[in-house]
Amino acid sequence: MAMAITTRRTGSSTRRSRAGGAGTAVPAQRGMAPETSDTPLVRSTTVGEPLRDLPVVRSMGGVLEYTSTDIPLDSDSGNAGAPTSALPSVPAEIFRVRGGDRIRLRTPAQHRSTGETSWTTVDIPTDYPAGLHWHHPQVASSPARLPGLVIVEGDIDDLDGITHARERTMVLAPAGSLPGQVTPPPPPPPATGEPPMTPRPTLPATLTTAVNGQILPDIDIQPGEIQRWRIVNTEPERAIWLHVEGHSMYQIGQDGVPFTQPRATHAVMLHPGNRAEVLVRATKPGRYRVYAERYHQGDPGGVRPTALLATMAVAGRPIFNRLPRTLGADPVEPTGSVAVRRTAHVGADPRGAGPRAVVDGNVTDLDRLARRGTTGTVEEWTLVNDDTVQHPVHAGGYWFHVMDVQGVPAGDPSWQASPHVWWDTYRLPPKGQVTLRVYLRAGIS
Repeated sequence: MAMAITTRRTGSSTRRSRAGGAGTAVPAQRGMAPETSDTPLVRSTTVGEPLRDLPVVRSMGGVLEYTSTDIPLDSDSGNAGAPTSALPSVPAEIFRVRGGDRIRLRTPAQHRSTGETSWTTVDIPTDYPAGLHWHHPQVASSPARLPGLVIVEGDIDDLDGITHARERTMVLAPAGSLPGQVTPPPPPPPATGEPPMTPRPTLPATLTTAVNGQILPDIDIQPGEIQRWRIVNTEPERAIWLHVEGHSMYQIGQDGVPFTQPRATHAVMLHPGNRAEVLVRATKPGRYRVYAERYHQGDPGGVRPTALLATMAVAGRPIFNRLPRTLGADPVEPTGSVAVRRTAHVGADPRGAGPRAVVDGNVTDLDRLARRGTTGTVEEWTLVNDDTVQHPVHAGGYWFHVMDVQGVPAGDPSWQASPHVWWDTYRLPPKGQVTLRVYLRAGIS
């Protein structure tokens, strides 16, 4: 299930490697977007505008071609062409493909350090999970990176109760504080104990998070209507504990992998990098808050305050949509006996050099943990958090089951550790640990 990637420079030989993972990135609506875009979606500071659908680039005849001008896909650097400036939080477009499609990305010469135009070809495996995928900007583990979000379509999209539901793709990104808010001083550091690994953030009293580049947009929906929301949290630090006032959600997928049946929930936790797909059925007419509930991610930083995201505006003629009862077969990775068990500790470097990961007694990079293993085997990783704040863990192209979580703070109901859910990004409790079971697929580089 790995993605095959070919990188070619104009006038040079072809270089081939493979990449997989949680992200080739984001959702789409019907219609064809321009092949080329020079700028990300423009942010709007006007409160209460209708939520805008992000433009979509859709494959045609099994091929999607796109000229990238925002992100240099520079394979010569060996680090996936890390851009010289910050990546846009809101993608210019969403790629929409099906399993078996091919994506061809052209990077013009003026956007490459070599001064040469290049083509990067990404082959989507026929059995790739149907869902919302995202190459995390901070992860540079393959020789190419797709510019943003990708929706891979599949059997789940043709099911009754889903195929006719209106889709809303929502990219949650930092937007700062509301006008007039005063930023308090940062909390004092701990009086005792080891220094925290994470810098102590200064948080305004009330935070807002942009949705598709908009501040508190209106999400229109009719009474009784069911909409499909595909949501990605691109906030670099903040966990989004998503709530819809007065409504339940029915989650149908996590991190690009669909569930076998809808799961009713009153809230969904989205740590940085997580994606969730939910069905929302509107009730009676009215205006309902869509918000991130206040949440304590550990010290430093204290409690992150409630963040208003949007308003669900229910109005119009009542309709009745049925929820699907099942979602099809479980698109699982192969499982079997555990070949290797590894333990990694995450904590502060006493020399002040930043984050430290210690695997099997050796200081290393967590992103390289999977590369130690043997392709085609199952490994079990126990990740121990020596820090006092939660930390997201991304498997760099692999999905995993969460087998055990220890150290969940008392009274925190946001943790979900079902062994039937596939993740590619999870979080470590402060001073706690998580045990993951992962199948090492071929072709991840």
